[in-house]
Amino acid sequence: MDLNQRPRTAVEEAMFRWLKDNSKPVAQQVAEDAEIEFYQVLDQEEEKKIKEIQDRQSKQELESRESLIDHVIVSQPKSGLYLNKLVPWLVTKNAERYRPVISNLLPKAFWHYQL
Repeated sequence: MDLNQRPRTAVEEAMFRWLKDNSKPVAQQVAEDAEIEFYQVLDQEEEKKIKEIQDRQSKQELESRESLIDHVIVSQPKSGLYLNKLVPWLVTKNAERYRPVISNLLPKAFWHYQL
């Protein structure tokens, strides 16, 4: 069974058995008609509901991302002598080449830690 397919109902399973039984052609025809009706009623409605849910989730994710972007733009991390100079100097005493990176990223990291 395809992972995207819904499980068959008990009625659909019975009709599927009828479809495979060549000894009863009328039952096969009834089953074929019923399968088509099931698809039109159940599967198409289900696909429509899934699309609605996915659209709603996409919209919520977009709104969530937009609110995060607004939050980041409005609220800037604290900086100053302690976070921009003293701490970077202490942690990079033996590796000065990392000092600018630490100095630039530490205020933002500290800001995220406080959230």
